[in-house]
Amino acid sequence: MSMNSAIYEAQDVCLRPIDFEKDPAVESAWTHDPAFLRAMQQQVAMPLSPAAVKKQYERLEKKIEESHQPFYFTIRSQGEERLLGYVSIYNLEWTNAAGCIQIAIGSPADRRRGCGSQAMRLALQYAFHEVNLHRLTAIIGGDNPHAVRFFEKFGFQVEARRREALQRDGQFYDLLMLGLLSAAWRPS
Repeated sequence: MSMNSAIYEAQDVCLRPIDFEKDPAVESAWTHDPAFLRAMQQQVAMPLSPAAVKKQYERLEKKIEESHQPFYFTIRSQGEERLLGYVSIYNLEWTNAAGCIQIAIGSPADRRRGCGSQAMRLALQYAFHEVNLHRLTAIIGGDNPHAVRFFEKFGFQVEARRREALQRDGQFYDLLMLGLLSAAWRPS
């Protein structure tokens, strides 16, 4: 990828900062979808009001200002800039050139349409070429095989498995740690 390539723009999506006025209402609606919450967090699923989401954004912004991490971008549709999801590069270990990555597409209607893949390519380009990380880790519940396949599509490999570390509806699932080294990632 040349130095002139846009690092925040793909064909159908772009990475942008949080819009504190519009985004809380959109993300609040996502939190009313238990499947979305369970895929994105290990805590108890709980819907949030727009005001609560805005407070989370404010805490995130303060953390970024104080510690210069995480790198957090909203994923927006090209042109209309409608909020589709977010991507975060977090838990950075600067001395080890390592970090974790999480990506989410909020609305079920926006999933499996290629937007997540385009955003992931941008995020990996950013992590490996702008931030100069050597490795990234994704933590995924074994109850989410779609997410595992999504990350594997980009070269992530299962490196660790915490057996039955995640409980969902009275059933236990493994918690998977998938890793990707910068040398193994090749932009397509």
